[in-house]
Amino acid sequence: MEYQSESIGNLAKALCAAQSEITFALKDSTADMGMKGGKRKYADLQSVLDAIKPALSKNELAYTQQTMPNDNGISLRTTLMHSSGEWVSGIISLPIDRMGGIQGMGSALTYARRYALSALVGVSSDEDDDGQEAQDAWKNKHAAQRPATRQNAPQKPAQRQEMPDELKAKAKE
Repeated sequence: MEYQSESIGNLAKALCAAQSEITFALKDSTADMGMKGGKRKYADLQSVLDAIKPALSKNELAYTQQTMPNDNGISLRTTLMHSSGEWVSGIISLPIDRMGGIQGMGSALTYARRYALSALVGVSSDEDDDGQEAQDAWKNKHAAQRPATRQNAPQKPAQRQEMPDELKAKAKE
């Protein structure tokens, strides 16, 4: 399987420019880790998208994320494309036996989408070392553009799709 186009010079130049504009994904969601784990802040998928989309668009970059069945479950292929036609991609496999049903599959896909996209474009979810002032300014600037902070908000699928028969059979096993 191919993971990049024959040449990636234009894409590399555009990604370099985009990365110089991307700072970090805001940790604006809270995960409850249970009684012993406490709570932790994290950058959800929407925060990652908010952090990268303007810089990608400005530099003629776009991405796609497709799910595909594989022998053990599903795979997520994330592809970064440049307007020149150049592209790079990566694949994460998600074993069906660890997903816990259709809701678990949705959670696993959201998690995989966030991490795959972050890795492909080089975005971090760590706060800026210079601290709170820069983060607060960013939050205030974008508060009107985003819904209020979510706590473990489920990601809504764009469209419900039927699970392939092959995966249904494996899930019953």
